[in-house]
Amino acid sequence: MTRILRTSTRYAVPLLAFSALLFALAAPAAAAPASQQNCGPSLAFLGAESPQAVLFGATPMARKGDSIPDPGAQSPCSVHCGDGSYVTCSGSYCYAVAHNCSNNQEGYCYGSSTGTLDCPPTCTTCTAQCQDGSSVSCPGDNGSCSAYDASCSTGEQGHCTGDTGTKYCPALSCCNDSKLCVDKDGDSCTGTPHSSDCTFQSGGCGSCLCSDGRWNCTV
Repeated sequence: MTRILRTSTRYAVPLLAFSALLFALAAPAAAAPASQQNCGPSLAFLGAESPQAVLFGATPMARKGDSIPDPGAQSPCSVHCGDGSYVTCSGSYCYAVAHNCSNNQEGYCYGSSTGTLDCPPTCTTCTAQCQDGSSVSCPGDNGSCSAYDASCSTGEQGHCTGDTGTKYCPALSCCNDSKLCVDKDGDSCTGTPHSSDCTFQSGGCGSCLCSDGRWNCTV
């Protein structure tokens, strides 16, 4: 009986060591340290393949052609409007486009929760018609622009003034008679045949001939 007990004790220790080794191999790998765990949103849940897709591709843009929103933008975000008011957007991210009538840009903001919120429109554009048929335009905020058409009768060259300064039309080329050729043609005249001028609608001078009591003008 004593011999059997010694034999069992001799094999018990190796068997216990072997069992411990198998248990260690079968156990799951240790979890990564908390500093290495992914605490961000699940990309599979968001339907994106990468963080860039979440920020740029999977996010609807508020305005076509806008620059890519700053992924570090904080919520909420606000923009100061031309009339002195503010609009504020919020969400998991948001961005604001500054009000700038010099670039004809009305202010607005966009947030993933609120969508797009626009400033009240205050940008205006003043346009002056030039003698040659062209025009000059100046932007202004809250009507802070003005424009004057070219006119030979007043000597106005044609110009506009706004937030970006003053723009001028090309120099005038005035005729002796500022009446439009199309209007002068066929008017009555007196005396022996003689010539005069008239003004083309597109600018420049035309010629008229008084013959048989009527002006015959180049129109």
